[in-house]
Amino acid sequence: MKPMIAFDIDGTLMDNVHHQVCPSTLQALKQLKENGYPIIIATGRAVESLKRTGIDQIINWDGFVCNNGQIILDQDFNIIEEHIISPEIVEECIDVAKKHHIPLALKMEHRILTQEPDDNVLNAIRLLILSFLQWELIMVKKYKR
Repeated sequence: MKPMIAFDIDGTLMDNVHHQVCPSTLQALKQLKENGYPIIIATGRAVESLKRTGIDQIINWDGFVCNNGQIILDQDFNIIEEHIISPEIVEECIDVAKKHHIPLALKMEHRILTQEPDDNVLNAIRLLILSFLQWELIMVKKYKR
C-alpha cells in the first residue's frame, strides 16, 4: 500500500486570500488518487467548520483528522477514534486561565469563553469576521455567474 498523504486546509489546500482551492491543487489531488495514494485532511478545524468550507466535497477523501487529532473520521464521517479531555483537566485549564486572566475557548456543542476576551482576542475575532465576510462575498459572486 502506498503511504497516506495528509493536507491541511487553511493556507495549504485553500489560499488565504480568496479561500478557494486552486485548479492546480485539485488536479494534483486527482492525480494522487488516480495513482493509488490515500489522501486525508488533517486540520485544527472542528468537523462542522471543515464541512462549511465545502472542501470535503471537492474529491473523495479517504478520511479526516479534525480538532488537531481529537477526532479521526473515515471517508463517510464515521468516527474511527475520538479523544475527549477529562472533566478534571478541563477544570484545571479553567482555573489556570482565571488565575492568569487568560481568555479560554472551550469547544463542546458550542463555544464557551470562560474569561473576558482581551484586545488581542477581540482583534482576532474582528479579523475572522472580516475574512468570513470577504469569503461570503467571493462565494456569492462565484455562484451568480
